[in-house]
Amino acid sequence: MLTRPTPRAGIATAIGAACLLAGLIWLAWSGSRAVTVVLSVNSLDTTAGALTPGTAVSVAGPVLSGTICRSAEPGTAPASPPCRPDDVLEVDFTWEGTELWLALDRANVPAGLRLIVDQTPASELRRFLDSKLLLGTIPLLSPWEHPRMRPETEWILAHRSAHPGVHTASLTIWQAPWVEEAFQLQDFLSGAASDPGPVQWWPTWPGGVLALLGLACWTLAPWRPLAPAWRKSAATLANLGIKTVLTKALPTSPTVQGAVAAVAAIAITVGTMSDFWWLALSGLGLLGLLGTRQPVLWLGLTLAGLPFHLHPLPLAPGLALNLVEIGAWGGFAVTLAHVLVFEPTAREYPFQPCMRWVARFLFLAIGLALVSALAADYLPQAIREWRTVFLAGGVFLASLLLLLHHTPEPERAAQVLIGLWMTGAVAISLFSIVAWTQGIQVTEVEGVRRARGLFGSPNNLALYLERCVLVALAMLGFAASWKWRLAWGLSAALTAGTVLLTFSKGALFLGLPIGGLTILLAAIATRPRWPEARWLIWILAGTAATGLAALAPFLDTPRMSGVLNWRESFPALVRVHLWRSSLAMFADYWWLGVGPDNFLYWYRGVYVTPEVWNEPSLNHPHNIILDLLTRLGLPGFLIGLALAWVAVGGLLRQLSSVRPRPMAVAALGACTAGIAHGMVDASYALPELWMTWGLLLTLGLMHRQGAEAA
Repeated sequence: MLTRPTPRAGIATAIGAACLLAGLIWLAWSGSRAVTVVLSVNSLDTTAGALTPGTAVSVAGPVLSGTICRSAEPGTAPASPPCRPDDVLEVDFTWEGTELWLALDRANVPAGLRLIVDQTPASELRRFLDSKLLLGTIPLLSPWEHPRMRPETEWILAHRSAHPGVHTASLTIWQAPWVEEAFQLQDFLSGAASDPGPVQWWPTWPGGVLALLGLACWTLAPWRPLAPAWRKSAATLANLGIKTVLTKALPTSPTVQGAVAAVAAIAITVGTMSDFWWLALSGLGLLGLLGTRQPVLWLGLTLAGLPFHLHPLPLAPGLALNLVEIGAWGGFAVTLAHVLVFEPTAREYPFQPCMRWVARFLFLAIGLALVSALAADYLPQAIREWRTVFLAGGVFLASLLLLLHHTPEPERAAQVLIGLWMTGAVAISLFSIVAWTQGIQVTEVEGVRRARGLFGSPNNLALYLERCVLVALAMLGFAASWKWRLAWGLSAALTAGTVLLTFSKGALFLGLPIGGLTILLAAIATRPRWPEARWLIWILAGTAATGLAALAPFLDTPRMSGVLNWRESFPALVRVHLWRSSLAMFADYWWLGVGPDNFLYWYRGVYVTPEVWNEPSLNHPHNIILDLLTRLGLPGFLIGLALAWVAVGGLLRQLSSVRPRPMAVAALGACTAGIAHGMVDASYALPELWMTWGLLLTLGLMHRQGAEAA
């Protein structure tokens, strides 16, 4: 019997919607009216003898003319600019006012600037969680990697004083030891300004508070059932005869449906590789039409295409869109059409009760990511990542929940989804292995040739495939027939071999061992109730032995030997300094983070330390905890913690049932591997990883229905 939502739930939903809408509008408005100082470099005063409130002086003027070059060699007298590459440039000056602004000309030269005002480090440059030697400093690397994106001059607030009197300042600039070019003050600085005038300021925190309040109301309030609206819509479509037309036009045989889906997939693949937009568009149209009858095929082929998502699909001359968004939104459209036309009545809830809270926390994280994106300084980049990662993943998750809740055979749909997902993993593995043997799509580093397939780096390929390896091993251990054992065995061998060829230390020494150990413990715990678990124990032991034997010839290479001697490893040094910088970033932006896809620009432009100037282009903290803290702030970390608690608890309860599902064991191991590897690398904020998390949790928290549960 369908219950009507209580008035209290309706009020909470309405308040949440109003707060969320008001907060998003405020954040968008405040972002467009952020604090900016518009000072033209051409109008800088070159004759002023003092830096007073309301003035902006040029480095060519007398205020900043006392530049000297100090040599690192003892006993060498200071010299006049230009400075030698290993010199330190210094200039002392005075200014009057409360705010000191600097006009920086930043490029890719690894250099640093330090400002001391009244004998103390500048208040707005590096304030928290760093060595005292770094207080009051800022790197002179541009936040932008690409020259075409860099502004000619960037004004930054360097110091804010509580007293408006006259202040003394000492500015120091130095370059990295490996730079061999002479330099002078004009190479990095255009001018300085004092109290440039009142600036209209719209704080972001009121919008953030309203948006977070709205999200909390939506998360805690009961969700309103949509079944009545679906039944009404389905009746309307039936009256229009749409169901009759689709039933006659589309095949009903699973074999024929699979063949049509294969033809559509081939057309999309050939059209994308050959840039035949008409062929790719025809394949998508055919698959979409078939998806209204069997949406699991569209969703499954989207999962199969995840390893290839970096190559957009051509849809028209000069127009191409990424596979993730096409797959997510197209999947939601065909699933909704299927539910409305063919299956309007919701069936028995196929998930553990905790799945409702898992979904709520995931959608809450998506909403928080939007709030954080609108508050970010680099808004276009933040919105792009929110749209392609968080929103697309949320839409795909909604499609999975909708499909599995309304399909008459959720177990069969789950098998199709996991099978097509694994097919894509096998395809990218075969491509990567062949490419590795030919020396293409590889990275030669530290004495090894690292496979990267069609991903941007070998580590990204390993991050994706390690989850596939563990799922294939778990499913192999519980396979009921020799055909399934052969299929899962080949999948495990190919994906594991490809992970080995990536030489990813995070996957080989953290992700796979810890994920495999988790599956082993789960198999031991369920063995009394599940005799098939003994085969999984032997499979895991054999896989571990084979992997060690295959890795043995490479243990003396610089890459593998650095694992045991990590204290002298440069990648380990980079990680340590990166984590320190991430903590400093979180201390400055603790309540909403810097926003999606904003880490790179803040790290390059503010937080990178001199010890790792030669590795400035890191776009995430390489740690799942710091990633949540810097990307989404403290609320994001708390949501992630709650999600992990609920999801892990649900998966463990699955193992305690009379007949545990193999996918629950696989999901537990794969999720554990993702978290373990995420301690030193990316974890969730990539399209393929976010959608994989949704898939694993959804299928892992399904329960057996009807006679199967007995």
